[in-house]
Amino acid sequence: MRTRPSLYGGRRPGRIPTTFNPDFATSLGTLGLVLVANGRAAEARACFAEGIGVLTPAFLALPEAHQPLIAVLVEEYQRLSAELGEAPDAALLGPVLPLLNAGPEPCG
Repeated sequence: MRTRPSLYGGRRPGRIPTTFNPDFATSLGTLGLVLVANGRAAEARACFAEGIGVLTPAFLALPEAHQPLIAVLVEEYQRLSAELGEAPDAALLGPVLPLLNAGPEPCG
């Protein structure tokens, strides 16, 4: 079984409270965009993958709040996967895609 590459070797630096996961995912997305702009697609893909993994629990709990960020992370991850000829990680995207594709809940 292959594991996703991690920026921190599978361990985050110190103990980061889950409250900060959306901010951490935003930072990973920003780093991914910078890496893409510098021609480092494989490293960028790893950043987007890690951002998706970090944000998924918050997205599943509050989809409306985290939909804009996770949509960008997923879009860039899938785009880079195709560009690099790599299959997207189904386990990573599995919990996210059904909610993301369903769109927002109607109000009222």
